[in-house]
Amino acid sequence: TANKGDRSISVIGDMQLSPGDETVIAPTGLNFREAETRIVDSVDVKAQSSLISFKEPLKYVHLGEIERHQTPSGEKSIEMRAHVAVLDRNIFISPDGDIKDFDETKIGGHIMVMKGAYGYIDSVRLERMGQLELMGRYPFHWHRAQNVKGQYFSHSSVTNSYQRCVTIHATHEALVENNVCYNHLGHGFFFEEGHEQNNIMRGNLGILSRKAPADSALLESDFKSRQKVRFDSPSTFWISNPFNTVDGNIAAGYEGTDSGMLLIDK
Repeated sequence: TANKGDRSISVIGDMQLSPGDETVIAPTGLNFREAETRIVDSVDVKAQSSLISFKEPLKYVHLGEIERHQTPSGEKSIEMRAHVAVLDRNIFISPDGDIKDFDETKIGGHIMVMKGAYGYIDSVRLERMGQLELMGRYPFHWHRAQNVKGQYFSHSSVTNSYQRCVTIHATHEALVENNVCYNHLGHGFFFEEGHEQNNIMRGNLGILSRKAPADSALLESDFKSRQKVRFDSPSTFWISNPFNTVDGNIAAGYEGTDSGMLLIDK
């Protein structure tokens, strides 16, 4: 467990970090806002773990414990550990201009792959992308591309997005794998219309999903849920068709729900 004021954390394995890299530590309490980013100062790699030191102290507690409970079938262990991710990548894409202006207008850049085009994205960081209130303007987006077998968005990060993270729209057989999405408005990893099939969404991590402003959201479910008890909005993973492979994804710290399933009766 890392406590408030600590300048280092111990993580399982080797994250292959370097001084100057930006990381994000997921919240482990009831407040989704306790996700926090830190710049790496040094890394000490051990046999099975790494000690990562930061330039600035942590503001919040992040659990790193194993709870053990007795059950009728014996003792069971529950991992209560904060997820930690590196945000930097070899390729960095962001809009050109003053950050304060982008945060005020919430109009960033966007990437759209349409029918006949090809999207092979690996090890890229998309920063301050997406355009709030504008349909189809997401950080990365397959737009009515139909069958895109062999195309992928992998090992990348989407940070501080003004609208969603990765959108699959009227597109089939895309691969979205091992990505990190940190701090976004509205649904995160998103199947848009409901007839998208045979896509693979695997091993992705979403941290800090936030409600879109009610007067700017594309969907009511980006900020409001009609469920009075469960499934608050938005969803880190919005899955609108069961004919897709969704496996090993993690939502850690969200204002709404970790995942939502909308079944459309054809």
